[in-house]
Amino acid sequence: MPNITLGKIQECTVSGTVTGHMGGQGLQEFPKFGGIAGENSGTISGCSSRLNMNLSMPAMKSWAGGIVGLNKGCVEKCVSSGKITVTQAEDAGQLYVGGIAGRNRTDNIRKQQYKGLRSYRYTSGKW
Repeated sequence: MPNITLGKIQECTVSGTVTGHMGGQGLQEFPKFGGIAGENSGTISGCSSRLNMNLSMPAMKSWAGGIVGLNKGCVEKCVSSGKITVTQAEDAGQLYVGGIAGRNRTDNIRKQQYKGLRSYRYTSGKW
């Protein structure tokens, strides 16, 4: 999975389970995680993500999505299924979790389908 896409990803499928911790002390970049890409500034087309995601992260701005964490490009004709669970230490107030995109900064998400569950929770204390 690429962290940032600038070109075109098409007709791909990912499946399985992802479990991990994103971010950490001193991190300069906000964590972005998606089944296909962490951040998209290009085009993702005709892809499917059948992932169960179990992510944890410190209290900071973060994005997690079934296809892409942060979308700044175009996502079209994609399907996402599976369970997305994000646990964040304390409430940072800026946790974005979505079935297709954690956050969309364009109006270019077309003909999508999400068939899963998504949840997030905050815990008290430090990692």
